[in-house]
Amino acid sequence: MAGTIKLIRVVGGAGEAGARAIEPDQLVRGLKACEPWAERALLRAETAHVERLLARMLGFHAELDDLTQEVFIRAFARIGDLREPESLRAWLSSIAVFVAREAIRRKRRRRWLVFLPPEQPADLPASAASFEARNALRVFYEVLDGFAAEERIAFTLRFVEGMELTEVAEACQVSLATIKRRLSLIAQCSEGVCLNHPAPSATTCASIASQTAAAVADEETCTVVVRVDSVSLAATGHVLVCGPRNVVDEAGARASANAAPKVDGFEKIGTGDVLSGSAPSDVWLFHEIIGDFGHISAVSAANGATVFWGSLLWSAAPLTGPTLAGVRVGAPQAPTAWGTTEIGSGCHPSPAVARRDWEIRVGQNTDPTATPEQAAERVLGSALLHGVSANLPLTNAVTLHYGVSVSTTHPISEYIVIVNAAKSP
Repeated sequence: MAGTIKLIRVVGGAGEAGARAIEPDQLVRGLKACEPWAERALLRAETAHVERLLARMLGFHAELDDLTQEVFIRAFARIGDLREPESLRAWLSSIAVFVAREAIRRKRRRRWLVFLPPEQPADLPASAASFEARNALRVFYEVLDGFAAEERIAFTLRFVEGMELTEVAEACQVSLATIKRRLSLIAQCSEGVCLNHPAPSATTCASIASQTAAAVADEETCTVVVRVDSVSLAATGHVLVCGPRNVVDEAGARASANAAPKVDGFEKIGTGDVLSGSAPSDVWLFHEIIGDFGHISAVSAANGATVFWGSLLWSAAPLTGPTLAGVRVGAPQAPTAWGTTEIGSGCHPSPAVARRDWEIRVGQNTDPTATPEQAAERVLGSALLHGVSANLPLTNAVTLHYGVSVSTTHPISEYIVIVNAAKSP
């Protein structure tokens, strides 16, 4: 696919370029000088291209004409930013991507705010295609509605518009590796790996949020712990730990971890190095490796509860014991089982909270295709967190990239997202 403008034919009257070829640098100079003939030339040459890109990314959008106009309004206003005239079309494509992403997110925000069902896409004119073709396209874009805007745009530019990977990366203004990662997420989902796509319905989102809000109504603090697959971003397990405020120092945090059940023969788990700093506001994080074995444990700084424990080892197979979550200080009990019900990933915009992340893997686990930021977004934008935040302000989020073993038969690698919420002291 061509990424630059070669020649543009313009027919105009006095003061215009007339019926002759216009080179890209001449056109850009005219645009920067706000020459009417140059603006008309760009519209004639590129309107069809912009409309096609938007239609590929958005489907049958009722506001396609307005969005096309918005692309050119922004292009005329920002033409001074263009440094390479030969890249005019690619630059214009990047503006179209930005406008499309805004449109997708705006549509979802409207649904999130009032819990409306998904909008029906504008119909394709009957003369344009058969009923079967129109229906197939409608279903195709309904499936794409379940993906994040970035993934959807990368997919449609690559496989519907037919851009090369480098062109997609340039249009999206991200690295080639990022585009490959976004495409891999959809590829994983097409193979049935991505458990949280498509996004839950508005009714499901509202139900999860309301049930969670009722569950935490009288609590002072809550910590949500979610296991997120590092490839598909599927939420594979979750735990909600709530209780009274109990701010602990390092000694108290270690005592909380050591009061937990003895799992897999570990006599103490509140040992080792402090990764989180001497006075964390999110979690106390302890990490220790002894020979071929080790552990990672996290204690909420808000309520003093041990919210996560995981084993680490260099042997050929992972430890068989359960992962620990939700054990209270002074109240040892069996490890809490991970909940596997829907958390409503993608139901809401992600709120702004303080975030930190750590790479905690032993050896060479399978490399993730998703980033810690994406894992945190999946959890923070869930209906589960929306329900918690209805009664308790979200304060911070921690993401651990956790790999249990170097095993080639069990190359486990996942993200553990820990989000704290608490009433003001």
